Amino acid sequence: MLHLKFAVGFELLGYTHSMWIHYPSLLLDFWKFAFMKAYAFSLSFFLFCLLLAGCGGDGIPRAAVQGAVTYDGEPVESGVIMFIPETVAPVALKITDGQYDSDSDVNDRRGAVIGHCSVQIFANRPTGKIYTDVMTGEKMEETKQFVPTKYNERTDLTAEVEAGQQTIDFHLEK
Repeated sequence: MLHLKFAVGFELLGYTHSMWIHYPSLLLDFWKFAFMKAYAFSLSFFLFCLLLAGCGGDGIPRAAVQGAVTYDGEPVESGVIMFIPETVAPVALKITDGQYDSDSDVNDRRGAVIGHCSVQIFANRPTGKIYTDVMTGEKMEETKQFVPTKYNERTDLTAEVEAGQQTIDFHLEK
């Protein structure tokens, strides 16, 4: 069966059955030809996939958001704020020193989805206790979530994100 495949392939290139037996270099020519066709097809397929995927953005209208987050009148030193639209995946932004900004966020610079979003805010504080990490053996400082669940898991917070850059502040109470 293998013999027949080579013969058919050579005949497609204009070689006869007996030529490839007497001229082994023709076999190398055949494989070069076959490889180049496979390479060209693979490259074309890859470029086609890139074309389908697009070169930028996810096609979802978004807007830059920034603002302040306080809890009981004090800035939230470190945490995460999530803008959760009704139809697509949420955007999580880092809170640093009571501020967040989608344009300079280290994790996600896409901005929040335009429209009505549910908002969740998470923040941890050190408890003063030290524990040993079971994976690394390092001493670690224990932290605990201090923002009430009504601002995260069972959130009451919402935001109307509009086109353009905007400031949306959140002042959380105990």
